[in-house]
Amino acid sequence: MEWGAGEDLAYLSAIAVVDQERGRGVGRKLLDQAEREARRSGARGLRLHTANSNVAALELFLKRGFRIHCRWPRFYLGKYDACELVKTW
Repeated sequence: MEWGAGEDLAYLSAIAVVDQERGRGVGRKLLDQAEREARRSGARGLRLHTANSNVAALELFLKRGFRIHCRWPRFYLGKYDACELVKTW
């Protein structure tokens, strides 16, 4: 997680779960920990990106209170579109 001086939102650069652990709540636990760390550090929210095609991740983030802030065409590798999601508290 990145957090810079003068920024209101912490940035979660990556969260990943290996295939054999998917569906067991691992992603939710990792996201919970990232949110706790962001709050502890004084952030007023959390921002992240995920691929538009990553339906499972989008569902997780939306269920956890994130909202789609904007979309970025060709964000990944200059080919794949992404959503920028934000959750504030």
